[in-house]
Amino acid sequence: MTEPMTLVTAGVDTHRDTHVPAALDERGDEPGIESFPATAARYSKLLSWLNSFGTVKRVGVQDTACYSAGLSRHLQPKGIEVIEVDRPNRHLRRRAGKSDPVDATGAASAAQSSQTTAIAKTVDGDLEKPRALRMVRASARHSRVRVINQLRDLIVTSPDQLRSELGGLTAITLPQRCSRFR
Repeated sequence: MTEPMTLVTAGVDTHRDTHVPAALDERGDEPGIESFPATAARYSKLLSWLNSFGTVKRVGVQDTACYSAGLSRHLQPKGIEVIEVDRPNRHLRRRAGKSDPVDATGAASAAQSSQTTAIAKTVDGDLEKPRALRMVRASARHSRVRVINQLRDLIVTSPDQLRSELGGLTAITLPQRCSRFR
């Protein structure tokens, strides 16, 4: 008699440099937790490790538009359902101490129990292009406002001659005029 195929649900606590996956079998038992470098080359190793426990059907991750974006892009074309799970309550989590394995197991449990149904963002579609442009434009606008405010603050404490020269300039002409200073 052949042994039935084990279905595995995983949770991954993602960080900039490392990903910590936890695997759960169908009964919710935890066959393993491991740590992998967060690189494209290691995503295959992470998936192979998960597949060593059975067939991976679903992976729960936090913040799929951030540290886990690359992992999500790697898993989705392979037919694995990537679910975005909510972060655990920070206050309660910090009380017990921050633990990557506990967070990964929590993400796996959330994905397994279907507490969440949010499909992971792929961050590579047509909607990402205008979103990225809007983000860059907003960042540039905020930087420009900060610079103008800094210049105006410096004018207040500058010598009288410089203060009278720059005091009446607009937000457009002030940076232009100051850029000519040597």
